[in-house]
Amino acid sequence: PDISGLDLLRLIAQEGYDVPVILMTAHGSEGIAVEAFRLGARNYLIKPFNEAEAQAVIDQALRERRLKREKEQLTRNLQQRVKELTVLYSIGQSVSALLDLEELLERIVEAAVYITRAEEGFLLLRDPSANELYLRAAKNLGEQRAQRMRMPIEDTLAGKVIRTGKPVRLDKASAGSALKVKTGFLVRAILQVPLTVGSTVIGVLAVDNQASDRSFSENDQYLLLALADYAAIAIENARLYSEVKASEARYRDLFANANDLIFTLDRELRIGSINKIGAALTGYSEEQLIGRPLRDLAVAEPWEAAEHRFADLLIGNPIEPFELQLRRYDDEKAVLEVSARLLIDQGRAGGIHCIARNLTERRRLEEQLIHSEKLSSIGQLVAGVAHELNNPLTSISGYTQLLLRDTGLRDDMRDDLKHINTQAERAARIVQNLLVFAREH
Repeated sequence: PDISGLDLLRLIAQEGYDVPVILMTAHGSEGIAVEAFRLGARNYLIKPFNEAEAQAVIDQALRERRLKREKEQLTRNLQQRVKELTVLYSIGQSVSALLDLEELLERIVEAAVYITRAEEGFLLLRDPSANELYLRAAKNLGEQRAQRMRMPIEDTLAGKVIRTGKPVRLDKASAGSALKVKTGFLVRAILQVPLTVGSTVIGVLAVDNQASDRSFSENDQYLLLALADYAAIAIENARLYSEVKASEARYRDLFANANDLIFTLDRELRIGSINKIGAALTGYSEEQLIGRPLRDLAVAEPWEAAEHRFADLLIGNPIEPFELQLRRYDDEKAVLEVSARLLIDQGRAGGIHCIARNLTERRRLEEQLIHSEKLSSIGQLVAGVAHELNNPLTSISGYTQLLLRDTGLRDDMRDDLKHINTQAERAARIVQNLLVFAREH
């Protein structure tokens, strides 16, 4: 009372009330109406007016009010959803960037507790060999409960998630009593979602409230399912990364410790990598070999043929294993049998991968064998000749000794016969020496 409509509008604005106001004004007071709109009036009625006109204006004001409230609520919901998705996206980026499986699983459980405002969280993975679930990560679960956290897939809530591939969301109010996660582990509310890779459920991501009566909402389930999708992909990536790392370690060990020489060449035939046997074979350190042209290590004369083989390979022609001769640090020669294949990098030839077998010792043994075979052939020849010579020499020596028994021989003839016998015995000794050589005594 005792104030004008405009003063009332000012008071409403000053007190912060958000009330739709309709101004009733007389004809000819448009200036008052303009001021009223400036102060926040929704509409105006010109007196006199009837009930239908008043009802239409009131309905319009209320409809605008409802639309404004719905818009504000939608805006709040949208802002909340954007906030949740932003948080979820940040968590997903953080989780996806991790490749260490233990740290990854702990981060997933921490994120699950955070986005659902839960008291506890845990992650179970499936053990197919035992048909059980075992704990891999937990948040606020307590060491004692965590140590005993292993449960069968049958007859458990988590097992139901594994079997059906669908989330489970329960609370004490709907179930009528506390919920049993496993023996000795009771909660007031629980939300469990599957971790799915392809069509296979590999585990369960779960959050619960043990002390609070707060139930998990459908929105909590939506957020946890979204996190579980990130988590399943990240877990699979971490597993594949671990396999790749293990495979790489096995390859590096095989590469480094292989008995054969393994090395790579770029398109200019410079050494890109080489295993340990390379240093032992050439006498140069690995640092001295990396980046060095293979030509610098090769024996000049046979290198031309080997270089042609590499050139053929680089233009895409298949080649058979070929011989490569290297000159060691001590100037000794090493003979290698090289098998080479082309390395393809992004659809083009990136270099050459070579495996070389050291034939130096084999060649030395082959040369020894050839020499031995030559000596054996010479020995057989000498033995045959010696046997052929032995027969006439034996006859000469025998007949000479018979003639020397004749007492009637002149002295000059006796001296000649003795000289013949001496020379025959000398020849026999030479033949005996040849036989000794042939038998390799």
